[in-house]
Amino acid sequence: MKRLIGFLVLMATWSTFSPVLAQEDEDITGAIEKYRALVTLANQKLEDLDLPEALARFTEVIDGYNSGKLSSTTPLTRQIVGQAYEGRARTYANLGRNAEAEADYETLIRFDVTWPVDRTRTSPKIVALYDKVYKKVVGTLTVKSEPPGALVSLNGVAIGRSPVDKDLPAGTYKLSIEAEGYDPISEQFTLAGGARLEKTPHLRANARDLLVASSPPGAKVTLDGVEKGTTFGSAGVEYTEVAARLSVSLTDISAPLKVGHVAPGSHLLRVEKECFEPQTLSITVALDPNDVSAVRYEPIKLTPSTGSVALDSTPPGAEALLDGKTIGKTPVRLDGICTGKHDVILRFPGVGQWGGTIDVSKGQRASLNQRPRLTIAYAGMLDPGPAGQAPAGEKELGEILAQLRTVNVVQPGRGLPEALIARKRTPGGADLSKEQVEAIAGATGADLVIVARPGEGGFGSKVEIQVLSAGSALPGLKDRFEISLDDKTQAKELLARLDIAPDLSAPWIGLEAIEQHRAPNPIVIRVQPGGPAAKAGAHIGDAVVSLGGKPVASPRDLRAALEALHEGAQASLMLQSPGAAPRQVNLAVGSTPVMLPPPKGGQIVSRLAAELSYRARLEAASGRPTSPERSAALLSLAVLLMDKGMYEAALKQALEPAQLPQAPGLSSGSASYLKGLCLIRLNRQAEAREQLTQAAGQPDASLWTHEGPPVAERARRLLQTP
Repeated sequence: MKRLIGFLVLMATWSTFSPVLAQEDEDITGAIEKYRALVTLANQKLEDLDLPEALARFTEVIDGYNSGKLSSTTPLTRQIVGQAYEGRARTYANLGRNAEAEADYETLIRFDVTWPVDRTRTSPKIVALYDKVYKKVVGTLTVKSEPPGALVSLNGVAIGRSPVDKDLPAGTYKLSIEAEGYDPISEQFTLAGGARLEKTPHLRANARDLLVASSPPGAKVTLDGVEKGTTFGSAGVEYTEVAARLSVSLTDISAPLKVGHVAPGSHLLRVEKECFEPQTLSITVALDPNDVSAVRYEPIKLTPSTGSVALDSTPPGAEALLDGKTIGKTPVRLDGICTGKHDVILRFPGVGQWGGTIDVSKGQRASLNQRPRLTIAYAGMLDPGPAGQAPAGEKELGEILAQLRTVNVVQPGRGLPEALIARKRTPGGADLSKEQVEAIAGATGADLVIVARPGEGGFGSKVEIQVLSAGSALPGLKDRFEISLDDKTQAKELLARLDIAPDLSAPWIGLEAIEQHRAPNPIVIRVQPGGPAAKAGAHIGDAVVSLGGKPVASPRDLRAALEALHEGAQASLMLQSPGAAPRQVNLAVGSTPVMLPPPKGGQIVSRLAAELSYRARLEAASGRPTSPERSAALLSLAVLLMDKGMYEAALKQALEPAQLPQAPGLSSGSASYLKGLCLIRLNRQAEAREQLTQAAGQPDASLWTHEGPPVAERARRLLQTP
C-alpha cells in the first residue's frame, strides 16, 4: 500500500510539472524558429531593397537577443544573431548611415571575430567598410613558448598549444601557459586594435625526463613503485661503445624508454624481467636551468636468474605440466627454469591429478613428489548478481573451499575457465544439467562439482550448496545442504565433511571373543588360521586377560585395546586356558581391511563415493589390483550405492571390477554375496542364485572385517527363500 501511495504521489507530481517542462521546451524551440524566420524574412527584404522593413526585422532579432529571449548558446542561435548584425550593418550602409553600420560591424566582430562575412553578395564599398572596422577593432596575438607545445589559455579558455597565432578583439585578457614538468605562467595584457603582440615566454622546468634502456629488452620499469612502462625495440648506433663494454650486441639493448617529468630529488628506479634478477637503483634528479634535456642512463644489464625442477610422482608416469605446458612424464628433470613460483599439474590418467605450485630459487633444484588427489571444481553461484556480476556469497564460499587440504580445488579466478562459471551457464538460476557438469569435469579433471545459490530468505549469508559427482567413474550422485557463511563453526564442519579420509583398515590380531556368564574375561570363540593370535599360540576357549598391557574384562575392552595399537606393533597378549595359570605371549599386530557401513546423516554421500572410487583406482594404478585397501574401497562403494538403491551401478562400478581372492575375511565370497543381493533387487534371479551359491561355499568369508559376520550362512538362508 505504501508503494502504491508513493506511486500515486509521483504521478501527481509529474502531472503537475511535466506540462510546464514540455511548455518550456516548446517555448525555446518556438523562439528559435521565430527568429530564424525573421532573419530569413529580413534578408529577403534587403534583397528586395525594402530597407525600412529589413531594418525593422533585423532589429527585432537583435532586440530579442539583447533581452535574453534568444540565447546564443547553440551554434544555430549564434548563426541567427550573427546574421542579424551583419544584415543590419549592410542595411544601415545602404541607407547611408555609415556610423551605425560601423557600430554593428564592431559588435559583430566582438561577438565572433571569425565571423565569415558575405563578400560575394555585398558591394565592395560595404566590404571595405567592414575591413576598415576589422582593422580598427582586431589585433593579433602570437605565443611562441619554450619549450613548444605548452597549453595556451585566454581568460580561462584554452585556445591551443604553442605556437599559437590568434586574431582577437581589442581588449584586456588574462594569458595562462601550462606544460607538464614546468612552472605555469600567468599574466594580463592589453591588445590594441590593429596591433600585433608577440609573447615568447620561457617556461622554467620543475621536473626532468629520464631515458632508461635495459639489456635485454622487455624489462618493466618502475619509479618509486609506480610502473612507467616496458623497454622495447633495439638501441641505435649511439650505443655501440656501451654494447662493446657490456659484451652484448645492439639488439640485446632496448631503445631508451622515456620516463617523463620526474621531480628533483632522490628516487628508486627498478628494472625487472621474468627469469632475470631485478635491479633497483637509487638515483638523484637535479634541475639545470641551462639544460632541460632528458637524463640518459647507461643501459641496465640484468643477470639471468634460473634454477631447475625435479618432478616425481607416486605412482610414476604422470603427465607433468609446468605453467600449463606439458613437459613429459614423471620422473622429469628440467634446467633453466625461471626463478619464482610456477604452477604444476600432475595428471594420472584414469586415477586423478595433483595441482599446486613449486618455488624455484636461483641455482637450486626444486623438487616435489606427489600422489594424485581428487579434484573439486567450485563453479560459483547459480544465480547471477547485478549486471551479471559475481553475486553475494560466491567469493566467501570460494575462500572457505580454498582451505581444503586433501583435494585439488579449482574455482572462478583460480583455474576454472571463465565460460564454465555456473551463473553464465544456467538460465534463470536453474540447476546445472548433466551435460554442463560433464563439461566442467572434462575441462578441469574434476571428480566433484560444487555450486550454490542463496539459501532460505535469499539475501542473507545462508547458501544452499550442491555437491554433484562428475566424470564416468560414478553415477550422478547429488547432495544438498545449507550453511551460513558467517558461522565459522559451520564453515569448519563443511571443510571436515569435504576433507574426508576414511580408514579402510584397522589393527587386527585374528581373534574373536565373547562374554560368558560369570566369566571375568571374554572367551575366545574363533582364531583366524595364520593370523597373529594363532601364531602366538591362542586357542578357542582361552580367556583374554589383557592386550598391550591393558586389562580386558569385556569384548569392548578388547576392541579398545586393539584400536590403541597399530599395524606392525609388538604387543603382549595375556591368555588363560581353563584350569591353568595365565600365560603371556607376544605377537605382531596385523591389519584387516574394513568395509564402511552405509553413510549416516551428515555425510556428503557424493564426496564419500568419489573418495572410495579414487582409492580403488589409485591402488590399481600402483600395481596393487588385489590389495586389501582396494577390496575394502570397492566393497564399501558397493554398500553405499546399494543403500541409495543404485544396484546396477553397484555391480558395474564396484563389484565387477573387484578382484578378491578366495580367503578368510573380506574375500571373493563377500563380493559374491553382495552381487547376489543386487541381482535379487534387479529381479535377475538365476544370476542371483549363482552368486549366492558361490558365497555359501566359502565358510571363512565375512562382511565388514576379517572378524565380521560370515556370509555363507546368510547366503544359504537366501537360497532357501522361495
